[in-house]
Amino acid sequence: MAFAPGDQTLASAGVDKVIKFWDVPGSQERQQLTGHRGEIRCVTFAPDGQTLASAGSDHTISLWDVQTARPLREITGHDGDVRSVVFLPDGQRLVSGSVDKTLRLWAMPSGDSERVLDAHQAAVLCVACSADGTKLASASDDQTIRLYDAASGDPGATLDWAHRRGLPRGVLAGR
Repeated sequence: MAFAPGDQTLASAGVDKVIKFWDVPGSQERQQLTGHRGEIRCVTFAPDGQTLASAGSDHTISLWDVQTARPLREITGHDGDVRSVVFLPDGQRLVSGSVDKTLRLWAMPSGDSERVLDAHQAAVLCVACSADGTKLASASDDQTIRLYDAASGDPGATLDWAHRRGLPRGVLAGR
């Protein structure tokens, strides 16, 4: 799930392959989007609230026009379920994490691949971006959280966690 900027709209998605927009103040479903061929694992709004990115088990990321509820483009490149996506604060790039053990940075709005980061030994469960857009973080089934420079993709620190039962999806906070 994700709130749009302004907190008036909530997007939800799931195993039914449907994205729903909810009017938060009225607690009413406003719109449904369809197009994914598999379960939808995550959704995120661009910082300006005009674009929604969704990703899932069909190995794709879909970009949607929030106003018209129409698909803008489908982004391919991952070789496994895409588990997490987040826009950088300037809205010019999107980062995704996948069970294929990689993070990918995508140029927006073209969806062109800018960089592939394969620093993990197992599925990437979630990704996050710092509020100033300079750092990325990823958490993986390999029991690590890795930090990266967002501009260059250069790896920074590796944090080994001691969570006994793993790290649930979406545990990294931030944009």
